[in-house]
This record gives sequence, structure tokens and C-alpha cells, in this order.
Amino acid sequence: MVDGEAIRDAFFNQFVETRNLALGDKNEFYVEGENELELVEFSGSHFDLRRTRIDVGQNFSVGVKNYGIKVYEYFERVMAGRCDFAKLVELIAVAINKKMAELARETMTVALANLPAVYNHNGSYNEDSIMQLIAHVEAATGEAPRLVGTKTAIRKLQGVVDTKWSDDMKSERNQNGFITTWNGYSCVELQQGHAKGNETFLLPDDTIYVLNR
Repeated sequence: MVDGEAIRDAFFNQFVETRNLALGDKNEFYVEGENELELVEFSGSHFDLRRTRIDVGQNFSVGVKNYGIKVYEYFERVMAGRCDFAKLVELIAVAINKKMAELARETMTVALANLPAVYNHNGSYNEDSIMQLIAHVEAATGEAPRLVGTKTAIRKLQGVVDTKWSDDMKSERNQNGFITTWNGYSCVELQQGHAKGNETFLLPDDTIYVLNR
């Protein structure tokens, strides 16, 4: 059986770094600088070239918050064997993992919102603009990206069934809800879910992530 929730959480976790720091350790991260050297032409009789300083990167720290879980169980239930310490630990572990996955999703959403405008498309549907954005991602990474989103989001990306679609494409759309290849790019479904305690969807149904991983 496919665990859609685990697949969804693993997808977001791959883009977020998680660290365990001992009490008293310094909360500091280091990011390498982007260095791109340019080769220039010169006469050959001199070496009067403009030099480029190498960016050594930067250190930064991130804000932290405290989270906790407080549980209890009745002595009678423990004695009756209906609950034990191992069960409580298991429930706590599940709760921690769910919260970590939620924070990973939130962190990735904030990071993507701060990308340069050329990597964001908002507003009304415009296939040419979307294809241009995808081309920018492909040019920056050197790889053909994948288009990732919920089934509803992918359907919106692909629009209505084109009369020029092949019978195989129409059949795939009918069976899966979308076609797995759109304009030459692979489309990957991200399993939708509900927020804890209510029926609100976890993921936006109008967002497609253009990723090369």
C-alpha cells in the first residue's frame, strides 16, 4: 500500500536541512558563495587583467521556537495492559514527525516566495509565461525540471482536453486525472492531505513547483 502522507512529507523534507544541536551549541549555518570566473582575451604581451575576488560565503543563524508535548494515562489502563509507556513514546514520535513535516512545508513555501521574479508566475493562466519560467529553471540548473503539484493543480496547468491530444493522452488523463508528460516535462503528483483537526487542505491546489530534483 502506498503511503501518500509519507511520500508528501519526504518530498518537502528533501529541500529542508534539519539539525540536532546539543544544549549550548552555536546555532550557525554556513552557505558557500557563488563564484563564476570569466575568461577574457588579452594581447599576450602583458598580464594586465582585472582580478576577481572570490566570495567566501556567509554565516547566519536561524530563529528557533520551543515545542513540547505533555501526556498522561490512567494507572488502571496501564495495569490492565491497555496502554503502556512504549505506546505513549510511539504517539509522541508520530506527533513530532508530523510537526517537523509541517515546518518543512512552511519553510519551503517561504523560501520559494523570495525567489527572483523570473522564477515566479502569478495571476491568470498564460502558457507562454509558464514555459518561459520552466526554461529559466532548466537554463539555471542544466537539467529538465519536473512539474510537481497536487492532482488538481496539475489538471489546471494542463488545461482542458485539447482536441489535438492523442487517444493515449486522453486515456491517460481519464485514468490518472492528468497526463504524466506535459509539453515535454514530467508531471509528478503530490498527495493532498488535511490539516490536523479540520478538513482544510494542506497543499495549495493552484500551485506548481518547478524543480530539478
